[in-house]
Amino acid sequence: MKHLLEVLSIISFMLVLNLMAQAKEWRGIVPLRSTRADVERLLGPTIDDPGNKNNYVETYRAEEETVTILYSDGPLCNGYLLRGYRVPKDTVVRIIVRPVPFPFSDLELDKDKYKEHSGGHVLDLSYFTDEEEGVSYEVRWKAVPAGGERQGRVTSIEYGARAKDKHLECPEPLPAPNNGMHPTANSAALIRETCR
Repeated sequence: MKHLLEVLSIISFMLVLNLMAQAKEWRGIVPLRSTRADVERLLGPTIDDPGNKNNYVETYRAEEETVTILYSDGPLCNGYLLRGYRVPKDTVVRIIVRPVPFPFSDLELDKDKYKEHSGGHVLDLSYFTDEEEGVSYEVRWKAVPAGGERQGRVTSIEYGARAKDKHLECPEPLPAPNNGMHPTANSAALIRETCR
């Protein structure tokens, strides 16, 4: 029996290692796999002000980079506004790394895998995303003269859920009732009925 338990433990450990090897990671931290304890072991304490502590968004210093980690607040999918994942509380959901900006050309991205998206109303900003791997690069572009080659610098790298992990994603978040404003006639009637 002891031998069987050892074999099962080894198989379980190898399966966990295999899952972690498949996910895109940053310095051993894997979205939807690593925990707050793993992060603190690798990066030490947060640099956030303890008085203004947000338990689900923490910032850390790593050499010349600033790292923001977003954690799960639990496996339930009943929240308003924020989209979550069906993972245990304090599991890493997203990693945002802000390095010293470096030339975009240094990345040599595979244009078939990474799709460029506009930065919206910020004209000199683009995002290059590989949804399969859950990685996105934020790039700021320099103004170039007409006919010149555009030059950009990577200002942040985001690691999130891979396409294979989409099954862990909660459904669209619920809108706050009545946009968080005053109760509607229906909600007032419901409150009266509940309080009887």
